[in-house]
Amino acid sequence: MHNVLTDETLLLYSPGVGKYEEEGANSLYFSLLTFNGECYQTYGPIIPFVGLQPFDLLYFAGQLDHAIAEYSAVDAKLQEDPLPFMLLVVSSRFPPLSYHKDDQLVISLTKLPLASLDVERWRDAFKIEKQKGVYQFTLKRWGRHPPHFAHCHYAPDDGVFVASAGSRSGLETAGREIRAQGVELDGEPPRIYTTVMGRIAAQRVLGRSGAKAPMRICSFRK
Repeated sequence: MHNVLTDETLLLYSPGVGKYEEEGANSLYFSLLTFNGECYQTYGPIIPFVGLQPFDLLYFAGQLDHAIAEYSAVDAKLQEDPLPFMLLVVSSRFPPLSYHKDDQLVISLTKLPLASLDVERWRDAFKIEKQKGVYQFTLKRWGRHPPHFAHCHYAPDDGVFVASAGSRSGLETAGREIRAQGVELDGEPPRIYTTVMGRIAAQRVLGRSGAKAPMRICSFRK
């Protein structure tokens, strides 16, 4: 087993996990582990997830505590109180990941402060519109084509720049073009980065539509 929160590889004895694997591969498992002197073994409930991904857990943890941005912090939050993570059982049978051809669908939004921006320089790669003092930059060939929807918004009065996309390819392509225009995104993890099902899971557990929960808690079959 590979612990997606700590990056540890574990030798695990678990007939329960074995039975779940006979039924079909799962993306993640939530399980309580104890060491028996030779290997780890499970105790308590084992919750298999069909579709949730490690970054969905990070998103969920971030919803519980806005200060959480790293997997190590998710693990600490889990050790402090595993109950919210156990409640993700409501999403345990969510369907597998959604793809458009080979492209994984995600919900992504990055927000950063930006004091100024040379708008004209963006016209080669983006269609530019302005409304009520806010610029919208639609990435050509990616901005209006589903499911990518790669857009950026810039509010000069507030000094805020936001980039969003609906697929991994859209996010990566937008990132390259944004950096080419002189806006550095490296070191700025997405404020929101999750699958559709990951967001639904957080909403169900937390009882709110906003994005604010913990992430990265389960063990992942390697």
